[in-house]
Amino acid sequence: MSSANGRVLVIAAHPDDPDFLAGGTIARFAKEGREIAYVIVTNGNKGSGDRSVTSDQLIPIREKEQRSAAQVLGVRSVEFLGYEDGEVEDTRNLRRDITREIRRWQPDLIITLSPYRTYNNFPGWHRDHRATARVVLDCVYPLARDHLSFPELATTHEPHKVREAYLVQWEKAKWQTSRRSRIGCATARRRSARTRVTHTPKDSTTSSSLDSIFTVQRGAVVIARCGMESIGKKRWVGSVVDHSAAGCTVSFSGTRT
Repeated sequence: MSSANGRVLVIAAHPDDPDFLAGGTIARFAKEGREIAYVIVTNGNKGSGDRSVTSDQLIPIREKEQRSAAQVLGVRSVEFLGYEDGEVEDTRNLRRDITREIRRWQPDLIITLSPYRTYNNFPGWHRDHRATARVVLDCVYPLARDHLSFPELATTHEPHKVREAYLVQWEKAKWQTSRRSRIGCATARRRSARTRVTHTPKDSTTSSSLDSIFTVQRGAVVIARCGMESIGKKRWVGSVVDHSAAGCTVSFSGTRT
């Protein structure tokens, strides 16, 4: 899956996003012994259809659910940035906060959402998803890397170059999993969504390397929908096209067999 072997940082817009959208991938990385942390941008205070629950009441409920779900998957730490649910904007404060977390955790791999709007998947077009993904990618390159970005962080958070980033993609997903693997992440998903009615996305995965960035259609993060992927020999088949963007960029489209 990933050519990087170090820490994994999952940056998502809402409590429950990591578990529904990347739970299988996260569980597999944890099983492989990789150190994993979550950064959740919002407080999740709009994410319920229960009219008897207020936004203030919802915040600690969703935080507790997210920490519980992360524990099931083997995640070491969950950090909440506390931004208002449904109102994520590309601001300097958010770019600084995410840059700080990237520099703090020094991950080799980042998993985040997709910056693209989808018209075929209802929850996929949430504005917080797109805004979060755009900011994360801007922080990966160049803000977390460049020492002159956010000078207020210079004395406490060493600049860091992320090797890879995976982006959740919402469409054209095809993946095969074992029954045992599907059961593996079901507990985490339940613990992460007791207060909500959540649609399960038909997603696929985008993978991005910051030395070389590539996109994999019908890829890895979709396994979160069913749980951890089957263990077995699999390979990517597809075509590779080079083009330039801040260094070497490779676009890869293919299927997993």
